[in-house]
Amino acid sequence: MGYIVCNPTTKEWEAVPACGDPKLPLTYPYLAFDPAVSAHFHLVQFQVRDDEEFVSVHAYSSETKTWGGNQINEGWRQVTTFLIAHPHSRCPFINGFLHLLVLDQDQMKIAVVDVQGRARGMIPVPPGHQWMCYFGESQGQLHYMSQEILDDGEGKYNLSVWALEDYDAQEWVLKGTVSTYEVFGEDSCINCTAEPEFEVVDIHQDCNVVFLTHPLERSNMVAYDMDSKEVSIISTLDDGKELMGTARYVPCRFL
Repeated sequence: MGYIVCNPTTKEWEAVPACGDPKLPLTYPYLAFDPAVSAHFHLVQFQVRDDEEFVSVHAYSSETKTWGGNQINEGWRQVTTFLIAHPHSRCPFINGFLHLLVLDQDQMKIAVVDVQGRARGMIPVPPGHQWMCYFGESQGQLHYMSQEILDDGEGKYNLSVWALEDYDAQEWVLKGTVSTYEVFGEDSCINCTAEPEFEVVDIHQDCNVVFLTHPLERSNMVAYDMDSKEVSIISTLDDGKELMGTARYVPCRFL
């Protein structure tokens, strides 16, 4: 059925034709676009079988208006077996590359993918932090957040925020760690179970502010400033609806 790529700021949109095998149930498109580099965009589409094995990778260019050929090659098959993806998964576009979370021999890693869909390398996630709760971009760097339950029997969690400050050396730096008690208060931990009751929504693109859902009031979005340690409720959905399927919106005058 194809795609529509739109810019809510300029009200511009462009139709992109369908590509790949329509019989495959799992198809994941990702937008590769940086207005500081070019006004043109790319779509990189992954098609996956029910067992999550790659079947095809195609890339569309808004400059040529065409899809490229299948980029699944022996290199992809050797280093990446399973794709970790769901309808709201993120695929940050930094330094001209998409970054995709994958499983490589049961180890979570980050696949570096160019705008033609070719795998260019692998970046390991921070050591010992496989329980990922956020993966995205802020201040031009990859950010990775992990959760760890505190061994106090009170349902408290630590949230660790990592940044890939040295991209070439693949060096992760711990920017900060905060507990749910510090962010949400003591009452928020009373009914916690083995699974965390809050979710990381996003991180501010220009500063060290993390946005989370409140564990008790799921319609509230909370902002936590890692520098000042300040916490504030910045929005509340009407009718008590829960925050689901959020996406970052950065106004841009280009398509």
